Amino acid sequence: MRIKNARLYPTAFLYGKTSTREWFMSFLVKATFRMDTRGAPASAAAKQLPILTADVPYDPKKPEGLLRLESDLVPFKPRADIVLVGSAYAPRGQLTKALDVEIQVGQTQRVIRVMGDRMWSFPEREQHAPICVGPSEFSEMPLTYERAFGGIDRHAGMDPQLPRFRPWCVHNYAGTGFIGALRVESIHRTRLPNLEDPQNPIQNVASHPPPIGCGFFPRGNEPRSTYAGTYDERWQAERAPELPEDFQFDYFNGAHPYLQVEGHLAGNEPVRLTNVSKTHPVFAFQLPGIRPVFSVSRRPWPSDTPAPDMAAPLTVGQVIPRLDTLLFLPDDSLFCLVWRGLIPIRDPAALEVAEVRVEYEALGARVSAEWIGRA
Repeated sequence: MRIKNARLYPTAFLYGKTSTREWFMSFLVKATFRMDTRGAPASAAAKQLPILTADVPYDPKKPEGLLRLESDLVPFKPRADIVLVGSAYAPRGQLTKALDVEIQVGQTQRVIRVMGDRMWSFPEREQHAPICVGPSEFSEMPLTYERAFGGIDRHAGMDPQLPRFRPWCVHNYAGTGFIGALRVESIHRTRLPNLEDPQNPIQNVASHPPPIGCGFFPRGNEPRSTYAGTYDERWQAERAPELPEDFQFDYFNGAHPYLQVEGHLAGNEPVRLTNVSKTHPVFAFQLPGIRPVFSVSRRPWPSDTPAPDMAAPLTVGQVIPRLDTLLFLPDDSLFCLVWRGLIPIRDPAALEVAEVRVEYEALGARVSAEWIGRA
């Protein structure tokens, strides 16, 4: 198969299967742009970031730990991901005890309250209620899920009388602040999260708010893990190594659930990011307002032959991909867009798709509405 790309944006393709075992080819384009502060449409970066073929952990020595970046090679995302990888920065580098990080893309707006270090404490032995010590001052805070609510209460243990009780937070195993047993050993000196939802802050030691964040949401956390499907003896006997029958493509959406957009992104939305850069207190720009269009040349598949006829004339069809990933890298003043288009095929081993030509067109308001309707 030949790929002809009108611009120097990286491209790739991979194969996938639906739950009914029907094959499709997923073709994707990744483009990198510069972030701006003037509200103008973004322009392409001089150096384009590559399509990631593997995950990138924060700590290369701990590949099983939290991921900084996820692989781009997923076949389909039901919704659009908005992900920001970076840190919160106090304006002008001054020390502060709290600040708000704001992420706005079109109609999607989220606020993360960033607090200095805090912990629960029993300062006196006779004291029956713990107090919150802190917050301390900070000028920079990583926006990772280690700083969000969650974690494991290693003092709680398992209670045989409560079979559903678990001494850990299923929504964020890597976090902090989770208390599974209301006793001194579990509470004293437990660090509270640095990242909070200002609409749902921690009130007391019994508070269990959903973790808040803006990086890639860990695959093992609920609700994302629930989409992975059932890997049991039946799966092993009937479907392995294919995905389980109850697997849902929602598993491939890597953004925090509240930063996933139904209906996908258009590609010309205004963007505003606050307190995520040392040098720019506010990034304000517009997504570039372009979209790729795939012209797919196929060989006809006669019903009486097992493979396409290589000598038959090609048929050309058009595929409009969806913009399903928006990744902000504010420390580098860059962001990436990933479009993904699906092409149904009969068999990956056959050369059914002869060529994919990628062209680009400007995306005005009328074209944007038409595109969403067709998608």
